Amino acid sequence: GCHVYANDLNPESAPTIERNADLNSVRVESFTGCARDFLRKLRTMPLPHGVESGDLRLHVVLKLPGSSLEFLDMLAEPLRTSESVFFCGMAMQLVAHFYCLAPRDAPTEPILERVLAGL
Repeated sequence: GCHVYANDLNPESAPTIERNADLNSVRVESFTGCARDFLRKLRTMPLPHGVESGDLRLHVVLKLPGSSLEFLDMLAEPLRTSESVFFCGMAMQLVAHFYCLAPRDAPTEPILERVLAGL
């Protein structure tokens, strides 16, 4: 199973997130606010109730195509070192998903350069 934390700046999105979670039988805790503040909050939160330490994986999905890479600085150190800073430093694998927009004539070059520069 998995536990989902969802965050969106738009307060109107919370009911939609929760409704989709119910339809898909997924446990979700939804938050409203800045993504940067939310990532900071994840650093100090305990593991969800019922989740045991062990082979844990944290997937961070940044779904803002125009600005997701602006949050790379919040994830660069744990991605580089494989040391978790989330959930009070609990050992876990971090997987980051960034949605990006790229020009048609060079679809990956500018994005790859920005990611490598950020790491």
